[in-house]
Amino acid sequence: MIDKRFEKIIKIINEKMTKNKIKWALIGSTNMAVQEINVNPRDLDIVVTLEDLRKMHKIFSEYDPSKISELKPFVEEPAWEVKVIIDTVEVQILGENSAGEYVSKLLANRLIKIKIGDFEVPCFTLDAEAQTYAETNRAHKAEIIRGFLKEKQK
Repeated sequence: MIDKRFEKIIKIINEKMTKNKIKWALIGSTNMAVQEINVNPRDLDIVVTLEDLRKMHKIFSEYDPSKISELKPFVEEPAWEVKVIIDTVEVQILGENSAGEYVSKLLANRLIKIKIGDFEVPCFTLDAEAQTYAETNRAHKAEIIRGFLKEKQK
């Protein structure tokens, strides 16, 4: 589960993305936490298309968004990010081209709607999250998810 502060931040993001008709998904440790994996996220990660990443400055203008910066290559496809701080929590907004490890799954709708409080948010399925961790050379996190899914099937 996530704490109330993260819930509040996710609600703000959800409202802004819905209002601006942005296709997005919650990813990373916060996604794992909202799907009941016992992790303590320190930040919040979301994914959008590269085209939509360019809209984040306007959408999150009140949170002093960073400039778009290219991430160090940890995968074949390039990726960019915008960061904002909402209620002292760093939010990384990741953008890629359609072939990117994250955006390809976003566009393929490998998503699940998760109810948080009184709203629903799009999240990567745990299978998609594990696959992306494996593709981005973070096998340990992929194994945490796979272990959780295995236990859940018992």
